[in-house]
Amino acid sequence: MRALHSLSQLEGLTIWGDNNIDHDGWYELRILLESGGCKLKQLCLSENNYIRNEGLDVLSNGLRGIGSSLKVLTLSDNSISNEGLSTLVEALQTCTSLERLH
Repeated sequence: MRALHSLSQLEGLTIWGDNNIDHDGWYELRILLESGGCKLKQLCLSENNYIRNEGLDVLSNGLRGIGSSLKVLTLSDNSISNEGLSTLVEALQTCTSLERLH
């Protein structure tokens, strides 16, 4: 994840499948998103069953940093609980350019 910090022109990021990203990995993604170093238009995190509430909390904080540029967010086939969904909904309110949520 640390290598992503130098990709200022990055517009799309896909981290797909059960890839065992732990808390540290989600935290690094949050730092990338919050930094303003890239303005992602598409973020796909499908089938990341390890995202759970902890990862979703970290991700939601990161979403606040790219809310003005994100157009597509894909979170299908994840283990997101009602609590995690509530956190996500709050963060999505800052995503003013969001066109599609999967």
